[in-house]
Amino acid sequence: MRLQNKLIILFVSILILTFLTNIFLVIFLIRHSLTRLQQEEMIIAGEMLRNSLEGKIRTFEIFIKQHLVDSSMVKNQMKDLEKKVRFFKEEKILYLKENWSALDNSQPPFPLLLNNPLSKYLKGLLSTPGLEIGEIVITDKDGFPLAFTKIPPSPLLDKEKWWKKTINLGFYSGIVEDKLSFSYPIFDNQKLIGVVRVLADIDGIFKPLKLFSLGKTGTAHFLIGKKLVLSSSNWKGSKLDFFRILEKGDYQKKEWLLRIFPSHPSLEWKLILIKNPQEEEYILTSVIKNVFKQFLISLLIFILIGIYFARYLTTPLKHIEKFANRLAKGRLSYRLRINTGDEIESLAEALNTMAQKLEKAMKALKEEKETIKKVSETKSLFLSAVSHEFKTPLTIITNYAQLLATGKLGEVNEEQKNRLIKISLHSRYLIRLVENLLNLSRLESGEWETQFQEFSLRNFLEEVKQEFSPLAKNKNIQLSLELPARLPRLLSDPYALRLALDNLIENAIKFTPPKGEVIIKAGRTDSKVRIEVEDTGPGIPPEEREKIFEPFYRVDRKEVRKSWGTGLGLSITRELLKILDGEIEVREGKKGGSVFVITLPIKGG
Repeated sequence: MRLQNKLIILFVSILILTFLTNIFLVIFLIRHSLTRLQQEEMIIAGEMLRNSLEGKIRTFEIFIKQHLVDSSMVKNQMKDLEKKVRFFKEEKILYLKENWSALDNSQPPFPLLLNNPLSKYLKGLLSTPGLEIGEIVITDKDGFPLAFTKIPPSPLLDKEKWWKKTINLGFYSGIVEDKLSFSYPIFDNQKLIGVVRVLADIDGIFKPLKLFSLGKTGTAHFLIGKKLVLSSSNWKGSKLDFFRILEKGDYQKKEWLLRIFPSHPSLEWKLILIKNPQEEEYILTSVIKNVFKQFLISLLIFILIGIYFARYLTTPLKHIEKFANRLAKGRLSYRLRINTGDEIESLAEALNTMAQKLEKAMKALKEEKETIKKVSETKSLFLSAVSHEFKTPLTIITNYAQLLATGKLGEVNEEQKNRLIKISLHSRYLIRLVENLLNLSRLESGEWETQFQEFSLRNFLEEVKQEFSPLAKNKNIQLSLELPARLPRLLSDPYALRLALDNLIENAIKFTPPKGEVIIKAGRTDSKVRIEVEDTGPGIPPEEREKIFEPFYRVDRKEVRKSWGTGLGLSITRELLKILDGEIEVREGKKGGSVFVITLPIKGG
């Protein structure tokens, strides 16, 4: 039987078999796949909604801390008001307790409390767009209201549940009369001076939930414990209908805990998504009909096309296959000779043209490669020479600036001393830049000399931690070392490894905010050791994690733009680890920061 007839029979047989197989899959397997896909869709939608809700809450918390809890203006106004209301607290408190609800806005102390600058400031915060703030009250350390946007129920709020919880727990939140409540203690120099409470509109904060919909029947619901607080606007049933659906279990359901109130683990804030499974039956029926129609049409078309192309393409395709094999072997001078008068001939001519251009391009590329190599060598020599020339005068400038700042070369005033300290600081930064350029130049030119020796990895890491402890302490960052009971001795270049670790730890401390944490870990896996540097900084977006190892590349973020750096440290670190036969990768940390993982062979060299 001729090849083209075999192709026709084979082609038709495959199409028929594929058609029958797909019909079988539609009937017997798509139901399961569709259920799984809808469940995955619910999971993805729920995760996105939960992240959105948590983001709104965190934004609200940041606003409260920035404008109220940590505001020096608010603290100063509180101190001033506390002096003014002292008379009422000490002399008139019994009178205020008995007559508070009967007093009007014109009677003391209301004129003082309602018209002070702090109360006016709080009223201005009510109009902040996107936060839907309904009420704010600030008390002193005894629970006496100093400023508020709505008259509180009592002149002493220390008996209120929210006030007690705030003092005891350091933070309290909950739902009060369909309002979301946040309360924080206010400290001045670590001394409690009062408490602030903010009530926000739930519909405003949970607006993403109100607007949520998934398909035709998917709805979202917010519960506190077993109480339904809020449902998406496309939910048409009652609260009783919702709980009846949960009891029966005939709806698809997914549930998440909102991670926004860590001080109350016993109070569950839940997000629940439900969806009617009948929507799945409708989709399944439509899919079966469409697949059946499409396969019938495709079967007819492909049979006709197969008959035609099986006869037409066999011989030219063999020539094209030979041409491709010769190109793969590097025989770029070979050319196709096909005369079919159609697209196959045009393809052959295009392939011939491609081979001709490829042959020229390979020659040009070879020449360009030699040129680039020479330019790279020249650049490395230039960087090395210039860096060497810069390093000595910069060191002299730094030393003289330090001597002048200490007054050993003559008396200087405070302003001059501050400027000399800045000169010394910037000079040290330039010296570090020059050292990075020297290291990069040596690595690129292959002039880096390694000296492998055996040393204790435990002692090595303890020395690194001890050296960086003062820097971490100055920034109020906890630097810790977590090592297993046993660590192997390492055969490697300690100087190169130290440079690589210094870059990682310095970056971790630089980008971790105060009160954060940097952890150095190590462990053994088979014939390799693993060293990790984890921080609680802003983290690195997934799309940036490969780019950060390129020379001079810096992540375009506010925290990075504010800090000094050239983007050479991580590039040098990766090149050093290549020399040590090691690897480096970065991933997201458990606490939201970044984890840089170094892997090295125990016996290197």
